[in-house]
Amino acid sequence: MMRRSKIAVTSIALAALLIAPPAAHALFGFGMPVIDVTAIIQLIKQLAQMQQEYQELVQTYDVIFNRYKLAVKMAEHFGMKSLWEGFHVGTAPNLTVNTFGETANWQTAVTTGAGAYTAWQQATVGLRNDPTLATQIPGQSDALALLATVEVADGANRASAAALGNSRAQQAEMSSSIQQLEGTVLDGSDSTNTEVEQLNLMNAGIVQSLRMQQDTNAVATSALEESIATNKLYRDAAATLFNTYAVANLHKGEGQWGTANSAAYRLP
Repeated sequence: MMRRSKIAVTSIALAALLIAPPAAHALFGFGMPVIDVTAIIQLIKQLAQMQQEYQELVQTYDVIFNRYKLAVKMAEHFGMKSLWEGFHVGTAPNLTVNTFGETANWQTAVTTGAGAYTAWQQATVGLRNDPTLATQIPGQSDALALLATVEVADGANRASAAALGNSRAQQAEMSSSIQQLEGTVLDGSDSTNTEVEQLNLMNAGIVQSLRMQQDTNAVATSALEESIATNKLYRDAAATLFNTYAVANLHKGEGQWGTANSAAYRLP
């Protein structure tokens, strides 16, 4: 700041000398220099304005330079990115044993999602055809309710097996993509540490997270469906027990459910 003030004073003095006219005749016949005070005042104003403009220019330069330093700081990359490196976590492989062909397609189904229907059919007990059930009314038949339980369980478990296989396949595919993204994130070269590159990497990570979330939702949906089938099994068992109790109470006085010495027999 002192240097700037010295420059301004020197400029004013120099300008005063330049505008001073040569010696002129003054009063009493002596040669006296005549100084134009108005011109000096005007020059001083101009210099003051120039100094103000110079200070504004310096302030502008400081702002630009600080922004430049901030941009340089933001463009810097870490040299110890390896500290962020994680380890690969994969889904445990299916190790189902196939002794006589009963699980021949099971491993493929729960690994890739293909052939879930056939794999489940081969690994479970099939249903016999009972034509007499055609005359029974759904909702009023224990046999039809039991048949429905098996059918619902078959559908839910086939869907779960397919979802499990799809999940394993997707995780295997996403693992390669995640490793590539991780390698780029941990790269310390200038080309991968620009602001635009880092934003692209961040967006890629978000997309991968969304893909994995889709997979998680699919597995959760299948698990919920399977739990419905399981709950139906318990519900039908409880309903069958209740119906047995109700029939016993209905016929207790008709001798069909009584004993020789217990007319008021009740089922526990």
